[in-house]
Amino acid sequence: MDHINKGSQSPVITKSSSVKFSVPVKTKSTCSSLTYFGTSYGLQRKIDVENSILEVMFELLKKKLLSHVRTSIDVPSNNFSVQFEVLMKTLDSIIKKPSKSAKYLLKILRNYNPLKILLNLRDGLAKNNIRVYTATSNAFILKESFNLPYNPVWGLAAEDRNESGVLLIFISETIPNILEAVIHIYAKQIAGYDNKICTIFESLVNAQEVDDLLPVPERMIWQLNNSSYSEKLTYIQNTRSVVKDIHKCKNLSTEQINYLAAMADYIKIYSEYLLIEKQRYLDYLLQCAQTGYQPTKTNHLEEEFCRIVGWATLDPEGLSTLKVFSTCLTEAITGTQVKINSPYTACIVYLFSCFWKACRRIAWLELFSALVSMNPCFLPESDQVSSINL
Repeated sequence: MDHINKGSQSPVITKSSSVKFSVPVKTKSTCSSLTYFGTSYGLQRKIDVENSILEVMFELLKKKLLSHVRTSIDVPSNNFSVQFEVLMKTLDSIIKKPSKSAKYLLKILRNYNPLKILLNLRDGLAKNNIRVYTATSNAFILKESFNLPYNPVWGLAAEDRNESGVLLIFISETIPNILEAVIHIYAKQIAGYDNKICTIFESLVNAQEVDDLLPVPERMIWQLNNSSYSEKLTYIQNTRSVVKDIHKCKNLSTEQINYLAAMADYIKIYSEYLLIEKQRYLDYLLQCAQTGYQPTKTNHLEEEFCRIVGWATLDPEGLSTLKVFSTCLTEAITGTQVKINSPYTACIVYLFSCFWKACRRIAWLELFSALVSMNPCFLPESDQVSSINL
């Protein structure tokens, strides 16, 4: 973002700045959302989730419990927040000085009025006709008496119920890049574009910041990094059908199909990489257990300490015994009971080392047992992931 941060080249943001463009409104809906990608649970379920969360957002707005991106509590209300200034500068840079990757995306979006959409968005943000609010991630969790699955929501938009001509966009504060979500939701709400086209729209932000690479929205990377093993396997298994569906879309151009198919392949490859890296990390933990955590068979003192500490964790009074022992050791080492040059110093330090190693070993065993308990289908073989991916 060096080209954005240069003071002399950065566009100046003023409250009076505006650009008037008319974007043809398509099938406009009352509410538009940005959700996690993955399994679909049906259109009706999606609408019900959107309406339920939207009611929560309006209630939080009424109680003034949402954070307005435009202003900041740390500065006077007549000034823009730093977050809003960065958002506007990035938006201006895409419009006025797009990178090579951004130019490519603008080119493949040429039939969808991308510049008019972005200029209208910038105009609305500058005039405060488009208001972006952030809420805690917990506010976007659906509260139901029955637990039916649904795709988690990143954000949604709807018209203000109290002020005409104002669009409200609610975004989860955990989303990696707010501008991506704002562009996606705005294009969907105002122009009625489908999810595929809006995904290309939001990719403009990453294309502007990371040039010469495949532009992938940051929220997708975040979702992959924080998804479970089974979810990553689902992404890998569904890639072929997703790419097939993309090629069947008659409203997409060849360039758009190629880009979306490349993004789907990237999600598959990155999921495979994350699975392999997690498996390598688990192998590393097992190796540490065999070398650094397990007492050596030739050291009877370490074995004896491991048995004593293990017994103490099961004894109701064992915890107090361990505390007294560790306190005595700590005082002996850090206090003045034993001098540094005393022949007993090395013995006490070695005793403490054996005790610490035994505690660490028992703690690791308990953690490993908890992990196996949470995932009873876990297999410790190192080639488990590789065999699944083949």
